Amino acid sequence: MNARLSRLAVLALVLGACTAASVTHSSSPAADAAFERLVALKGDWVNADAPAGSQGTIVANYRVTAGGSAVVETLMPGQAEEMLTIYYKDGSKLALTHYCMLANQPRMRATGMEGNVLAFEYAGGDNIDVAHDMHMHSVSFTFVSPDELRTDWQGWADGRPGSEHEGDPQIDQREFIEHWRGPGNERADTFSPDHRGETEQ
Repeated sequence: MNARLSRLAVLALVLGACTAASVTHSSSPAADAAFERLVALKGDWVNADAPAGSQGTIVANYRVTAGGSAVVETLMPGQAEEMLTIYYKDGSKLALTHYCMLANQPRMRATGMEGNVLAFEYAGGDNIDVAHDMHMHSVSFTFVSPDELRTDWQGWADGRPGSEHEGDPQIDQREFIEHWRGPGNERADTFSPDHRGETEQ
Protein backbone atom coordinates (compact mmCIF):
# COMPACT_ATOMS: atom_id res chain seq x y z
CA MET A 1 0.00 0.00 0.00
CA ASN A 2 2.76 2.41 0.96
CA ALA A 3 4.72 1.53 -2.18
CA ARG A 4 1.65 2.20 -4.30
CA LEU A 5 1.08 5.55 -2.63
CA SER A 6 4.74 6.45 -3.16
CA ARG A 7 4.49 5.69 -6.86
CA LEU A 8 1.34 7.76 -7.14
CA ALA A 9 3.00 10.64 -5.30
CA VAL A 10 5.97 10.57 -7.66
CA LEU A 11 3.63 10.49 -10.65
CA ALA A 12 1.71 13.47 -9.27
CA LEU A 13 4.94 15.40 -8.79
CA VAL A 14 6.09 14.66 -12.36
CA LEU A 15 2.74 15.62 -13.86
CA GLY A 16 2.65 18.77 -11.75
CA ALA A 17 6.13 19.76 -12.85
CA CYS A 18 5.28 19.20 -16.51
CA THR A 19 2.11 21.24 -16.20
CA ALA A 20 3.69 24.08 -14.27
CA ALA A 21 6.86 24.36 -16.33
CA SER A 22 6.94 27.29 -18.68
CA VAL A 23 9.42 26.43 -21.42
CA THR A 24 9.73 28.44 -24.59
CA HIS A 25 10.74 26.44 -27.67
CA SER A 26 11.87 28.19 -30.81
CA SER A 27 9.64 27.18 -33.68
CA SER A 28 8.72 28.53 -37.07
CA PRO A 29 5.44 29.18 -38.89
CA ALA A 30 6.48 26.68 -41.56
CA ALA A 31 7.15 23.90 -39.04
CA ASP A 32 3.91 24.71 -37.19
CA ALA A 33 1.89 24.54 -40.42
CA ALA A 34 3.48 21.26 -41.50
CA PHE A 35 2.92 19.74 -38.08
CA GLU A 36 -0.76 20.69 -38.19
CA ARG A 37 -1.08 18.79 -41.48
CA LEU A 38 0.09 15.68 -39.64
CA VAL A 39 -2.21 16.36 -36.69
CA ALA A 40 -5.13 16.47 -39.12
CA LEU A 41 -4.45 12.84 -40.10
CA LYS A 42 -5.60 11.56 -36.70
CA GLY A 43 -7.81 8.50 -36.85
CA ASP A 44 -7.87 5.00 -38.32
CA TRP A 45 -7.12 4.42 -41.99
CA VAL A 46 -8.28 1.42 -43.97
CA ASN A 47 -7.59 0.10 -47.44
CA ALA A 48 -10.36 1.44 -49.65
CA ASP A 49 -9.33 -0.74 -52.60
CA ALA A 50 -8.63 -3.92 -50.69
CA PRO A 51 -9.59 -7.25 -52.28
CA ALA A 52 -13.00 -8.63 -51.37
CA GLY A 53 -12.97 -10.05 -47.88
CA SER A 54 -10.22 -7.83 -46.51
CA GLN A 55 -11.94 -4.46 -46.78
CA GLY A 56 -12.17 -2.55 -43.53
CA THR A 57 -8.83 -3.76 -42.16
CA ILE A 58 -7.04 -0.91 -40.41
CA VAL A 59 -3.63 -0.41 -42.02
CA ALA A 60 -2.59 2.79 -40.24
CA ASN A 61 -3.51 4.90 -37.26
CA TYR A 62 -2.53 8.45 -36.34
CA ARG A 63 -2.95 9.84 -32.86
CA VAL A 64 -1.84 13.00 -31.12
CA THR A 65 -0.05 12.64 -27.79
CA ALA A 66 2.27 14.39 -25.29
CA GLY A 67 0.08 17.43 -24.83
CA GLY A 68 -0.32 17.90 -28.56
CA SER A 69 3.44 17.99 -29.19
CA ALA A 70 3.78 14.68 -31.04
CA VAL A 71 1.94 12.61 -33.62
CA VAL A 72 2.27 8.83 -33.45
CA GLU A 73 1.84 6.89 -36.68
CA THR A 74 1.22 3.14 -36.35
CA LEU A 75 1.54 1.19 -39.57
CA MET A 76 -0.06 -2.27 -39.81
CA PRO A 77 -1.29 -2.14 -36.19
CA GLY A 78 -1.50 -5.47 -34.44
CA GLN A 79 0.40 -7.30 -37.16
CA ALA A 80 3.86 -8.85 -37.05
CA GLU A 81 5.07 -6.05 -39.33
CA GLU A 82 3.76 -3.27 -37.07
CA MET A 83 5.97 -0.15 -37.07
CA LEU A 84 5.83 3.21 -35.31
CA THR A 85 6.89 6.66 -36.41
CA ILE A 86 6.77 9.64 -34.06
CA TYR A 87 6.62 13.14 -35.56
CA TYR A 88 7.51 16.21 -33.50
CA LYS A 89 8.95 19.70 -33.73
CA ASP A 90 12.67 20.01 -33.02
CA GLY A 91 13.33 23.70 -32.65
CA SER A 92 12.42 25.39 -35.92
CA LYS A 93 12.28 22.09 -37.83
CA LEU A 94 9.89 19.17 -38.01
CA ALA A 95 11.50 15.82 -37.18
CA LEU A 96 10.65 12.14 -36.92
CA THR A 97 11.94 8.93 -35.40
CA HIS A 98 10.95 5.75 -37.24
CA TYR A 99 10.86 2.49 -35.26
CA CYS A 100 11.33 0.04 -38.10
CA MET A 101 10.71 -3.69 -38.43
CA LEU A 102 14.37 -3.83 -39.54
CA ALA A 103 15.19 -3.28 -35.84
CA ASN A 104 16.74 0.13 -36.36
CA GLN A 105 15.55 3.65 -35.59
CA PRO A 106 16.35 6.25 -38.25
CA ARG A 107 15.79 9.90 -37.41
CA MET A 108 14.87 12.41 -40.09
CA ARG A 109 14.37 16.15 -40.31
CA ALA A 110 12.04 17.95 -42.65
CA THR A 111 13.74 19.66 -45.55
CA GLY A 112 10.71 21.86 -46.05
CA MET A 113 7.24 21.86 -47.49
CA GLU A 114 6.75 22.83 -51.13
CA GLY A 115 3.14 23.16 -52.11
CA ASN A 116 1.42 20.10 -50.68
CA VAL A 117 4.58 17.96 -50.38
CA LEU A 118 6.39 17.54 -47.05
CA ALA A 119 9.80 15.86 -47.31
CA PHE A 120 12.11 14.38 -44.67
CA GLU A 121 15.77 13.34 -45.01
CA TYR A 122 17.99 11.10 -42.88
CA ALA A 123 19.64 12.86 -39.93
CA GLY A 124 21.14 9.98 -37.97
CA GLY A 125 19.75 7.04 -36.09
CA ASP A 126 20.36 4.10 -33.78
CA ASN A 127 21.45 0.58 -34.73
CA ILE A 128 22.39 1.81 -38.21
CA ASP A 129 25.69 1.66 -40.04
CA VAL A 130 24.78 3.83 -43.01
CA ALA A 131 27.60 2.36 -45.09
CA HIS A 132 26.12 -1.14 -44.84
CA ASP A 133 22.72 -1.47 -43.16
CA MET A 134 19.34 -1.42 -44.85
CA HIS A 135 17.28 1.43 -43.42
CA MET A 136 14.70 4.03 -44.33
CA HIS A 137 16.59 7.13 -45.50
CA SER A 138 13.86 9.55 -46.57
CA VAL A 139 10.12 9.93 -46.80
CA SER A 140 7.78 12.37 -48.46
CA PHE A 141 4.13 13.11 -47.80
CA THR A 142 1.89 14.41 -50.55
CA PHE A 143 -1.33 15.81 -49.10
CA VAL A 144 -3.56 15.36 -52.12
CA SER A 145 -6.72 16.37 -50.27
CA PRO A 146 -7.99 16.29 -46.67
CA ASP A 147 -8.71 12.58 -47.08
CA GLU A 148 -6.12 11.54 -49.65
CA LEU A 149 -2.47 11.03 -48.85
CA ARG A 150 0.52 9.67 -50.73
CA THR A 151 3.71 8.68 -48.90
CA ASP A 152 6.99 7.53 -50.43
CA TRP A 153 9.52 5.83 -48.15
CA GLN A 154 12.97 5.40 -49.68
CA GLY A 155 15.25 2.67 -48.35
CA TRP A 156 19.05 2.64 -48.49
CA ALA A 157 21.57 -0.20 -48.18
CA ASP A 158 25.36 -0.27 -48.51
CA GLY A 159 25.39 3.52 -48.46
CA ARG A 160 23.22 3.90 -51.54
CA PRO A 161 19.53 4.07 -52.47
CA GLY A 162 18.02 0.60 -52.59
CA SER A 163 17.22 0.93 -56.29
CA GLU A 164 20.82 -0.02 -57.01
CA HIS A 165 20.45 -3.38 -55.29
CA GLU A 166 18.48 -5.51 -57.72
CA GLY A 167 18.12 -9.20 -56.94
CA ASP A 168 18.08 -9.10 -53.16
CA PRO A 169 14.53 -10.01 -52.09
CA GLN A 170 14.72 -7.78 -49.03
CA ILE A 171 16.29 -4.80 -50.73
CA ASP A 172 13.89 -5.10 -53.66
CA GLN A 173 11.37 -3.66 -51.21
CA ARG A 174 13.47 -0.51 -51.41
CA GLU A 175 10.74 1.98 -52.05
CA PHE A 176 7.42 1.85 -50.29
CA ILE A 177 4.79 4.00 -51.98
CA GLU A 178 1.42 4.24 -50.31
CA HIS A 179 -1.43 6.04 -51.96
CA TRP A 180 -4.26 6.50 -49.51
CA ARG A 181 -7.65 7.64 -50.68
CA GLY A 182 -10.74 8.21 -48.56
CA PRO A 183 -14.28 7.67 -49.89
CA GLY A 184 -15.87 8.92 -46.66
CA ASN A 185 -16.59 7.34 -43.30
CA GLU A 186 -18.89 7.45 -40.32
CA ARG A 187 -16.48 9.73 -38.41
CA ALA A 188 -15.06 12.90 -39.84
CA ASP A 189 -11.61 12.17 -38.41
CA THR A 190 -11.44 8.60 -39.71
CA PHE A 191 -10.30 8.24 -43.30
CA SER A 192 -10.29 5.23 -45.58
CA PRO A 193 -7.08 5.21 -47.57
CA ASP A 194 -5.83 3.01 -50.34
CA HIS A 195 -2.70 1.63 -48.66
CA ARG A 196 -0.84 0.08 -51.56
CA GLY A 197 2.81 -0.94 -51.16
CA GLU A 198 4.34 -0.70 -54.62
CA THR A 199 7.85 -1.52 -55.68
CA GLU A 200 9.26 0.42 -58.60
CA GLN A 201 11.53 -1.60 -60.86
